[in-house]
Amino acid sequence: MNFTLRKMVVAGLFFVPLLLCLPLNSSANRNEQRNEQRNDRPIVGVLAQEVYLPQRNETSYIAASYVKFLEAAGARVVPVTINQTLEEYKTLFNSINGILYPGGGVSIISSGYQRAAKIFYELAIEANQRGDYFPVWGTCLGFELLSYLTSGKTLLTSTKTSGVSLPLNFTDESKDSRMFKGFPAELMKDLATEPLTENSHKWSLALLTYDTNEELKKFYKVLSTNTDGNIEFVSTMEAYDFPIYATQWHPEKNAFEWGRPYIPHTPSAVKTTFYMAEFFVSEARKNFHSLEVRVRADASEELVHPAARGDPFLFPFNRSVHSKKSPCQVVGLCWPAGGGAFPIQTEEGGMDVGGDPSAAGRAVSGFDGWNAGREVRMQNKMERADIVDCRAPVSRQMTG
Repeated sequence: MNFTLRKMVVAGLFFVPLLLCLPLNSSANRNEQRNEQRNDRPIVGVLAQEVYLPQRNETSYIAASYVKFLEAAGARVVPVTINQTLEEYKTLFNSINGILYPGGGVSIISSGYQRAAKIFYELAIEANQRGDYFPVWGTCLGFELLSYLTSGKTLLTSTKTSGVSLPLNFTDESKDSRMFKGFPAELMKDLATEPLTENSHKWSLALLTYDTNEELKKFYKVLSTNTDGNIEFVSTMEAYDFPIYATQWHPEKNAFEWGRPYIPHTPSAVKTTFYMAEFFVSEARKNFHSLEVRVRADASEELVHPAARGDPFLFPFNRSVHSKKSPCQVVGLCWPAGGGAFPIQTEEGGMDVGGDPSAAGRAVSGFDGWNAGREVRMQNKMERADIVDCRAPVSRQMTG
């Protein structure tokens, strides 16, 4: 009897520490495990916008620098075209891991850009509220649009901030921000003392306006401000309770645009581009939406969504646009009014123009074939892109 009891006690003593070593299945642990998960194939949508003077089959575009910005941090990019149905936008929302609202020159009140952005903003709020982490980023015009979507009001003030690079005036909130917490101290110092952030806007969210608007104050924390000499305005902000981020300045330009003398290209300026891109793509990695693979029955070969299979972009496209002055002028691409997507490059090195679906079988390098050129008219002036030697590797640079 005593021997049996001793065996039971020894077994019990062995079992107790074993239990203590096992993880408790608490909700806190489940949340921690979920946070440790990571999507290593993130797909980010970039919102298109109207061309200032639309022509036949040339109604909307995306600047190449935003695509390169995201790709440089390991994301794949899909276009979010304007003037689609709500159901089409919902389907796309559930297929991507984040969305970027780029800068540009269209209305934040009544444009296809605004309508699509509003839909994705509302879908993102709903998703995040139910635990589906979905990040949103706004640059320049995208910043201004987010302030409008959150407040429901046009609150912008005219500022003299077009074509100028500035250092950031960081607030105390920036120290504990999600956006800047991974930045090296040296880079933060450079951002605060050197003109590393390029501004191309004529309208700003004045700090006084932010301070007197309850919707904005409750929703966003201000991470940095700037001034044009007279008006102090918000230049960087992030939402308190949602993965929504906005910069009035252009982080993508430093590394990828070369057509303006005021765009900084110092080592710290270029590092800023990549740290900002890395941050947002790391946010997109926390989302686990997946892109459905689709097959087009009318194509000579299977045409699956290129981002789903890992290719750069091999979309059929019914018309590419070439500059009358130089076929090597690298700008961007436009979509027809009914949708469409990026063009493809044929084996001969030219762009497919006819819209023949079978051309996908001849496509070789996708976005690396973004060698179409045109002049994009924005904000009542001609925005010109860089001239690139046709014999050199094709780049994808554009102002915007």
